[in-house]
Amino acid sequence: MWDYTTPYAKFVDYTKRKEAVVVKDPSDDRLVEGIDQATAQEIAKEIQEQTLDYVGYIDYMKRNYATKNDSKELTGIFTDKTLNASTEEAKHLKDMLLEAKENKSLLWRGVISFDNDFLARNGIYIPKSKEVDQEMIKKVVQKAMVNVIKREKLSDSAFWWGNIHLNTDNIHVHVGLSEIKSARPTFFYAARNRRERKGKFSQKTIKGIKSNVYNSLTREDKRSIRLDKEKKIASLRDKLLKSMADKEADKLERMDRFFVDQVIDHLPKEKKLRYGSNAKDFRLSKFFIDRYVDHQLQNNMLVYKNYQAVTESLLDDYRYAYDSGGKEEKNSIYREVTKIYGREVARTLRTKENSQFMDKRMTDLRKRLGDRALKYIQEIAKKRRKSNIEDLSAANQKLVKEQDRSATMVHSEEIWAKMGYKIAKDAIPIVLVVPKDEKDSKKSDKDKSGRNREINKSMPKKFEKVEFYDERFVEPIDPNKVRLDIDIKALKSMKKEDLLNLVELAQAVSKEDPENRR
Repeated sequence: MWDYTTPYAKFVDYTKRKEAVVVKDPSDDRLVEGIDQATAQEIAKEIQEQTLDYVGYIDYMKRNYATKNDSKELTGIFTDKTLNASTEEAKHLKDMLLEAKENKSLLWRGVISFDNDFLARNGIYIPKSKEVDQEMIKKVVQKAMVNVIKREKLSDSAFWWGNIHLNTDNIHVHVGLSEIKSARPTFFYAARNRRERKGKFSQKTIKGIKSNVYNSLTREDKRSIRLDKEKKIASLRDKLLKSMADKEADKLERMDRFFVDQVIDHLPKEKKLRYGSNAKDFRLSKFFIDRYVDHQLQNNMLVYKNYQAVTESLLDDYRYAYDSGGKEEKNSIYREVTKIYGREVARTLRTKENSQFMDKRMTDLRKRLGDRALKYIQEIAKKRRKSNIEDLSAANQKLVKEQDRSATMVHSEEIWAKMGYKIAKDAIPIVLVVPKDEKDSKKSDKDKSGRNREINKSMPKKFEKVEFYDERFVEPIDPNKVRLDIDIKALKSMKKEDLLNLVELAQAVSKEDPENRR
């Protein structure tokens, strides 16, 4: 836990957080970060520094620290520079604290409490002989304090010291932290009618200390296991990302092709996009991106389930780093159901803390998958929009260049009509040679337009000349009916809740943009 005191008054001012619990103390009401009430009371009783005000703390430092490592020359105090401070260095610390008080700097007091079983499992504590690897504990606290000062943006004059307490049921490290010249921002505190420096540490800082100490103390073989799990998670994630874009556009199955077409149909024009965007004109495309992602996950369900399972296992490994020990939190169990494409794929029980971590991991995965799917679909759209000339035969590509070098997207009048477009009055045709359709080969030339019948007189029986038109020379038959190629069979394959969401989105778009009624 962490609290702080100011140099203004005899008693301590404490952080006020939603997670804090009240601990009754003979002198005041204490608000303590991150632990349950019983533990806070135990620490306050056993560790004298935690109940002292600023002045009392300085007086306490005048005495000799009593730990097993004390001698006439050395104390049990450790700092960023030494694992065992000399009596002279301890005196210097006291002088710095006096100067900090004169400059109205804050004094933070922290206690890092260890589960002795955890220390034993990692070879730091031997229960039978009561031996403790104090050097290891001191080194990891040194490393953690570097991040504390950095995260809280304390001044270059910040200094700290620590001491290990072995005479309690659980091994503790007590840490004091202050600044000779404070860089902390000030605010007006109405209750005391004065300006004071900000004392609260952020949640990231508190959790960062726990995480740093936990990871540093975990034995090498366990770190190796966690690393292997992280590698496996990364590998499974890469497989899922690859599944978002592992097929050529013309080889997509019907449902995937439908989702891709709908995304492209509704993509905002000339706009940089990312999956996380909440832009109004991107909502329909994002809806179909989500359905595309769900469909790919359904097709790769084994990989997805493995990703979830290994991630859950890794979070269990990390649980000790973030478990505050509070009875309320330990009993906060949630039954969670994961659904993909409307179907339940996993049911699990989680603590509140693990649930938050898992949600964060899965949200990150979803964002990555969405971004990859969007990029893939944009590449398909770009290729479609850019040109279809390269899809023509070499002979026809040559004919296009000879007749219209500016052409990028060419189709016959019949194909343009199916797409909802008509040929403009001033259109200039490009005559290409194409194979006859087997069904059409039996038809008489009288079924062709007079112009096409004339240009096909000299052609072999299995080929014909057809007039194509570049996209520059077409216009919508009816602007409100362009691209109304919704696949009804594909819609029927979707879940009812998805269809309802789609209807709501479409209605909203229609109201906001009446011209876009499609």
